[in-house]
Amino acid sequence: MVGNVWIGWYIWKDRNNLVFNHHPIEPSSTLYRARVAKEEFDSATAPGAVRQHQSLLDCLSRVAGWQAPSTGSFKINCDVAIKMGSHSASTAVLLRDDRGNLIDGDTQRWRVSSSLQGKALACRSACQLEVACNLNSVEIEGDNKDVISLCVSEDAPPWECGAIFKDIKRLATQGHFSFHWSPRTANKAAHWVAQASLYGRLPLNWVGQPPAALALLLNAS
Repeated sequence: MVGNVWIGWYIWKDRNNLVFNHHPIEPSSTLYRARVAKEEFDSATAPGAVRQHQSLLDCLSRVAGWQAPSTGSFKINCDVAIKMGSHSASTAVLLRDDRGNLIDGDTQRWRVSSSLQGKALACRSACQLEVACNLNSVEIEGDNKDVISLCVSEDAPPWECGAIFKDIKRLATQGHFSFHWSPRTANKAAHWVAQASLYGRLPLNWVGQPPAALALLLNAS
């Protein structure tokens, strides 16, 4: 019965997203997100979980911004921007060193059927960048828990994302990277680049000469 409540809630959310934002409904994605939400709720309300979750919230409040990787390591942040009312999307990946310097980056344009698919494409682009650069000790960081979880688990992803996660796991056997979730506040630079690319406001030399708005975000962290 409880599971049906979660499914009904996500059906209602996706119905509203279809009516008001014209985003198509993917039933498998709706069911997957409902299941994950129920599992997270059950975990959060389990005996003793309140104290653990308060500790987690305290921790997150201290590390809300971008955190540099360990000395000698690199971090790739990834994100997607989707134009409201359409399938048009742009992914962005930013490679930074342990001092926060922007080393490399890439953007790509896509047509996506869901936000989850867009986030997965961004994560795959991050993996491809790491393999192309042939770096050791790289953290790939994104702000979507479902995508990060599916990168490291054996759970079956929604069908529209199946091939993408298959590619990610194949690339993981070739590279030297790990996957990490971060709050959205730690992923602002990647989100800005994705948005700028989507709306044609990103200069060609944005890596070598970051625009003022991007430079502020990079320096802030």
